[in-house]
Amino acid sequence: MTRKPSIIILSLILILILGTLSFSFTACWGSPTFKIIFENQSEHDLTIYINDNKVGNVIPTEQITATGIPWDTGKYRIKAVNTQGGIVFSKTLTREQMQRIESRVYKVVIKPLQSEQSKVSSLGIFQVE
Repeated sequence: MTRKPSIIILSLILILILGTLSFSFTACWGSPTFKIIFENQSEHDLTIYINDNKVGNVIPTEQITATGIPWDTGKYRIKAVNTQGGIVFSKTLTREQMQRIESRVYKVVIKPLQSEQSKVSSLGIFQVE
């Protein structure tokens, strides 16, 4: 008679273990994300935005990294604004158009403007190529 309770307890433990394992294999861990490294090759301090969300500020010759970017978005509107509010860079890019550094790490280089002529504007806004 003492075997029945121990078999029942063993069975419950086995069911609990199997249930936990099956949940851990099928659980959704959230959407995959990736990083974008922004390199500022311009001569301006810049504020970087992705899809109108501020990433942060980056000074000339430095880099800033945006993390946790949703993989499934597909297109990313990248904007760089100088300290006067002028748009220095504005493009919508896919991951394929960005430089792939490694798995789930991409890079966007913001280059200096080609000519001083493109800087001329009474509003301080730069021309975007």
